[in-house]
Amino acid sequence: MTGSEILCFVRLFGIIVGDLVDEENQFWQLYLLLRQIMDIVLAKRLYKGAACQLKVLIEEHHKLFVSLTGKSLTPKMHFFTHYPRVIAESGPTSHLSTIRKEAKHRDLTQSAGTNMSRVNIAHSLTVKHQMGMCHRFMSKEDIIPDTQIGPGHIIHLNETFPFFEKLAIHLRGTECINSNWVEYKGTTYKVGMVVATGAQELCPSFGKIKLILNFNYDACPILVCNVLFNIGLYEHVLGYEVEETDDWLCIKISELLDYNPLYAHTMATGEKIVVLHYSI
Repeated sequence: MTGSEILCFVRLFGIIVGDLVDEENQFWQLYLLLRQIMDIVLAKRLYKGAACQLKVLIEEHHKLFVSLTGKSLTPKMHFFTHYPRVIAESGPTSHLSTIRKEAKHRDLTQSAGTNMSRVNIAHSLTVKHQMGMCHRFMSKEDIIPDTQIGPGHIIHLNETFPFFEKLAIHLRGTECINSNWVEYKGTTYKVGMVVATGAQELCPSFGKIKLILNFNYDACPILVCNVLFNIGLYEHVLGYEVEETDDWLCIKISELLDYNPLYAHTMATGEKIVVLHYSI
């Protein structure tokens, strides 16, 4: 599996098998400690005191790992112990990640695999990379991709829509394109996805996308969502249990608490759980 696939599997592992594992299982507690460490390490912004909390979590994780497995810590596990100091001195570790450099390296390895010549392969890759950069400069291609709109139809926003009162006054009575999906600044949002719309009482609030309104290509798309009632943190899987309501919410993508779209996963026991990508 790729790095992103492993991260996704670890995040959703509790949803997959959580109902089959006893809450007192020590190996499950080891997994939950790892999840909490990941939530802090991958976060884009952190609260005051996160470094101290991370230090405690890492110590508990390493002690439990040694006691359960009887093995010594690996070098990578030792590197974890330096993360709290890095966060205290340089901020969130996600901004220091080399994952984007790994993605760039993958482009070069793919080019090397498709190159028929094996004579001075480094020179061939350098020339191809320079030609790609020249094309970007000559075409004046923007770093941020243009907004892409999926298939849809034109609708007239009138009083028949249940979310009409939630729209901004200047948008009422206008026409727009209701699309199935939209790609905004490289991130794709689809009908049925869940987004973090804000925070209430130190807990994130969520909405399930029902419509995607596009007024023009320059404006930020508006997501029309059903408000999801946040019951609270389901500690057994480290996800938020939610329920759908009849309330509506209209919000611009740029105003979301976090830009990453989510899903409401249904466990075998019936609970609907939203698992965050990282701590927000």
